[in-house]
Amino acid sequence: MKNFKRKNGFISKEFLLFAAIAAILAVAIIFLLWTDSVQRRAAVASYKTSMNSVKAAIELCTGANETALSGIPGQATCNSNNGLNYPNLSFKCESGTPYFGVTETENSWSVAAYTDASLSSPWTCKGCWIWCNASTCTNTETIPGENNCR
Repeated sequence: MKNFKRKNGFISKEFLLFAAIAAILAVAIIFLLWTDSVQRRAAVASYKTSMNSVKAAIELCTGANETALSGIPGQATCNSNNGLNYPNLSFKCESGTPYFGVTETENSWSVAAYTDASLSSPWTCKGCWIWCNASTCTNTETIPGENNCR
């Protein structure tokens, strides 16, 4: 009987198995990172759309010489109760319930989402805070350099 001696090191089947496992892990990690990025962008896009809707509702209210109201999602945006209510913002933002604060001056107004009625702390969606006035909505990154508002 011949005595086979095992050589030190990997044989080709072991190396191929190692390479396959490493490739599967790499694909899983890339997929998870990509999915998180896509979900973040979708949540921020939903937030932007909702704030543009709030801007339009406040414009309708102030354009009809009515008073715009502050409030939480589901409450009226206008004292005439024109059927326009503050929207529910995306649950994917994971930031709790926002309080929409309206500030009116003689010739202008602004609206933004805050964490409460004190209007001292902005409500953010994935690090992005949006406030609107009669002319535009503006994105502000709460974590500079992270491109959270894209």
